[in-house]
Amino acid sequence: MQENKQPLRVSVIVTFHDMDYLKMPADWQHAFDRVISIELIPHIEKDLLETFWAKVHWAMNPTNGVGVVVAATVSEESRALSSIHLCF
Repeated sequence: MQENKQPLRVSVIVTFHDMDYLKMPADWQHAFDRVISIELIPHIEKDLLETFWAKVHWAMNPTNGVGVVVAATVSEESRALSSIHLCF
């Protein structure tokens, strides 16, 4: 087996937007190929979840958009039964 001695070069452009999803500029409609949400879902009020998903859909490129959502949650019942203080 021949070893490849050339370094792997990956060119990636990533832009982070730390902002209120309800205040996205109008020109962002269908502007994003990728949307990544890390630990946001547990902090969105239940009555705003549908609005959140509508905004994500609005912002994503309809042809090749991909979204990744990461969320860890603990039910209130489990939290109440736990002697360990959980902080998310």
